[in-house]
Amino acid sequence: MIARFLVAFACLSAAAGSNRQPPPGAAARLGLPPVAALPAVTAAEIAKAKASAGIREVAGIHRVLPASAWKKGRWTKLKDGTSLWRLAIRSPGAAGLRLHFQDFQAGAGIVWVYGGQPDQPGSSGPFSGQGLWENGDFWTGVVESELVIVEYKADRPNASRRSLPFRLTEISHLWRGVP
Repeated sequence: MIARFLVAFACLSAAAGSNRQPPPGAAARLGLPPVAALPAVTAAEIAKAKASAGIREVAGIHRVLPASAWKKGRWTKLKDGTSLWRLAIRSPGAAGLRLHFQDFQAGAGIVWVYGGQPDQPGSSGPFSGQGLWENGDFWTGVVESELVIVEYKADRPNASRRSLPFRLTEISHLWRGVP
């Protein structure tokens, strides 16, 4: 059952990124944005995930991303006048990360999620409108890294910190093998 879900999700994620173009920050070579780093996963978190799943082995855990973390994102004005918001999220020891977007209302704006390189396996996006399911609530595909970069290219040039059209509420921290 889990394997079928992962295969279906991978197909949907690939479809979501089929019109891939390089994220503006990567193209502009802006470097690493501010990093919101979560603490390392604890044995207690792993035990709790196993208990709630009712199984002995788990492939990863969901971790809450505090609002203070995503508020570290920084706005940049690109040469063409585009407003670009960027944030890096790190979960130490992760083999891969997925992000949970809620209240996603990007309109004509575009969001990308990728590892250290925009062409890294598992990059997700671009996402626009109300996201993958057009209901404002979705998970990205897996980005094979312990650090992901989120970029939002605003649909208007004078966007500000208050105008983020989404919330990042949690991540899925995945690992290779079972800890």
